[in-house]
Amino acid sequence: MIMLGANQLLTMLQEQPCSAILNSNQELIGPWHDGALFLASQWAPQAKKSGVLYFAHVLAPGTYGQSSFEKFYQLAQHHLQIETFTTDEEAAAWLLD
Repeated sequence: MIMLGANQLLTMLQEQPCSAILNSNQELIGPWHDGALFLASQWAPQAKKSGVLYFAHVLAPGTYGQSSFEKFYQLAQHHLQIETFTTDEEAAAWLLD
C-alpha cells in the first residue's frame, strides 16, 4: 500500500512539480519498516529529481510508527531536508516559512 501511494505521488509530482511535501501520519497505527526502506532508497531520490526539497513529517502517535520513521530518516536525510512535527499545523507553518 505504501509503495502504491508513493508511486502515485511521484506521478503527481511529474504533472505538477512542487518543492515541499507535508506527510501526516497522525492516524497511522503500527509499523511501516518495509515501506521505510522503499521510501528512502527509491522514492526520496525520485522525489528530489522531481524538485522536492522539503519534507515535513507529522509523527504517528505510537512508538512503532516513530521507529519506522527513524529508519526512513536515517536513509533519506541526504536526499531531502526532513523535519518532524506533532501537528499538521506546525508542519504547514514550517513549509510556509
